[in-house]
Amino acid sequence: MESIEEQQEKKETQVVRTPLFGRTYATNTLVAITDCDVRIELMNEKFQHEDSWVYQSDHMVILTMQAAKKLLLDLNKKISKYEEENGEIEVNSDRLNVDN
Repeated sequence: MESIEEQQEKKETQVVRTPLFGRTYATNTLVAITDCDVRIELMNEKFQHEDSWVYQSDHMVILTMQAAKKLLLDLNKKISKYEEENGEIEVNSDRLNVDN
């Protein structure tokens, strides 16, 4: 007998894009949590300014806590599968230290 998760994976998902649909490419992110949502800054450029880096944010995605948790679970699943097939994804330390 199939689990509910296996049954749901077999269902076809249809996504319809609205006229407002857009794409944003990001090379880095910054995540902040408020009392009611999760905010993800999508960034591409960084510039040296005196002794620090200044990051240029192109967009912000604001998610409910449930949507953020679903994103976390989906990303874990997809990245694990990708790494099983292609090897571990290495993340440079300068990308990990954006919010420090």
